[in-house]
Amino acid sequence: CKNPAHWEAVSGVVNVARGQSVTAVNGRKVKCKWGHELTPENSYGYKGRRQCKTCARLAARGQHPRQLAAAGRLF
Repeated sequence: CKNPAHWEAVSGVVNVARGQSVTAVNGRKVKCKWGHELTPENSYGYKGRRQCKTCARLAARGQHPRQLAAAGRLF
């Protein structure tokens, strides 16, 4: 908007977080694809993205739903 009354001075981080970019959309997510909470205690940075610790633990054991579905053992 070009109306100066609508402008607000914010940092670059806040400006990006308010946008519709992939980074902004993923930053607003509160659950992983499999429904686990993405809290600071249950997530960590991996290759520039957030990784769910619960999913990582299940995958290491071969018990992640994605792995079970691929093996035909999920349903």
